[in-house]
Amino acid sequence: MLDLQASYEAVRITAGVYRRSGRTLRVGGRQRMEFVQALLDTDLSTAAADVCVESAVVSDQGRPLGLAVVLIGDDQVDLVVEAPSEWFDAVVTASSHYDVTLGEDGATPVQVEGPRAWTVVADIGRRDIRHLGQRECVAAQVDGTPALLARTGTTGEHGYLVLMSDDTGLATLAARAEKVGGGLIDPAVLPRVWLESGHPAQTGQSGVLSQVRPGAQEWIGAALTATPVSTTTDPADSLVVEPPQALDLVAHHCVPVFFKDVDCPPVGSLAVVDGKVIGWVVVQTPRAGQPDGLGLVMLDERHTGIGTDIQVGSVAGRVVTQPLIGLLSHIEEVGAEPVLDPPASCCADPSVGWQLV
Repeated sequence: MLDLQASYEAVRITAGVYRRSGRTLRVGGRQRMEFVQALLDTDLSTAAADVCVESAVVSDQGRPLGLAVVLIGDDQVDLVVEAPSEWFDAVVTASSHYDVTLGEDGATPVQVEGPRAWTVVADIGRRDIRHLGQRECVAAQVDGTPALLARTGTTGEHGYLVLMSDDTGLATLAARAEKVGGGLIDPAVLPRVWLESGHPAQTGQSGVLSQVRPGAQEWIGAALTATPVSTTTDPADSLVVEPPQALDLVAHHCVPVFFKDVDCPPVGSLAVVDGKVIGWVVVQTPRAGQPDGLGLVMLDERHTGIGTDIQVGSVAGRVVTQPLIGLLSHIEEVGAEPVLDPPASCCADPSVGWQLV
């Protein structure tokens, strides 16, 4: 496994591979789409076969509990879900009210991300990789084992999800990434790249999602309403949704904050402006060899403007916007050779915006 800096560079410059966290479900039966719809915040009414959809999974009060990637096939729906175990228990109970089959098949979801990610999966799908569109899903094979290949990612770079029946193909995909200068990355780097690119792990930044669709209220219980959504692949690193002390906030929002030449302070550190506490750190990300720190900070909405300077713990921070960096994948075409040499590093100067240098 690559170290944090090499992992960051793989995702941003070449290709990084990691096993996506979460559990996999397979839903079949006549009412499979109605059932899956009841689990999600995203409208599936126009979703066709051979597409994938990303969504929050929510409680009956609209509270985000986790994230799901939904791969829709002709006669079945596969889900990769990061949510508390109680949510899965509720899903099993709910399935008895629908004409569906439900199984946890133990499939292995592997994510491939980076400007050169397409080279890792170029020949495993049943379609020319150049013609696989965003959110499309096709049958694939890895080492002769059936799989699904979907074009979807979490970092803002070219991204592909490979859903395999077991984990034997992970080493194959990692070896392919190594050939282009990447490899198997340390998942601890993901909060950094997610925050840079505004990955939907920050879904519901205002603290409110739309109400869950009718039908779900019948079975999602109160036990699910108190669980925060995780913003990393490590269950221990969850989004802190309650303040570390009583705060007088009119309304609050999660915003990315830049810390020049220093690490982001620890989770729970208080944010201060003019001697008044206005928020706290909810996600601390690693610097991963980069010059500056980044964190996700819950702030009083009166202090969330881009460029606002705040004090967090003992260090100065500045509110920035997303995406926080320029992305090589925005200028490099799938199926083509690189159009420029990779940058020495990705860094930021909040006075001029984030850019590749």
